[in-house]
Amino acid sequence: MLQNIAKKTGVLPQALKDKPEIGEAEYFFVSSFYELNSFRPVGENFQPLTLSDIKAYMEILGDFTLDDRLRFIKAIRTLDQAYINKRVESKPANIPVQSDMTMA
Repeated sequence: MLQNIAKKTGVLPQALKDKPEIGEAEYFFVSSFYELNSFRPVGENFQPLTLSDIKAYMEILGDFTLDDRLRFIKAIRTLDQAYINKRVESKPANIPVQSDMTMA
């Protein structure tokens, strides 16, 4: 979206100027988070991603060592908490958002 704006206006938005470079591992975590996020149930209460959904996604991807599993879960839950926090900031006060996820 921002790239389209830059093409149309010829002006590079500040967000693209400040865009962080991410490595292959970070890209894997972020793209996995967005894939999982697309299956999040939509309802009155906004819920964190479930551990069972994260586990099911890992099973689709293939073999993970125990360390890889723990790292993946922590990364996805960290991204999910940041996403939820942003949603909480942008929600009107009368719309409930559940965020009871604890970070290990």
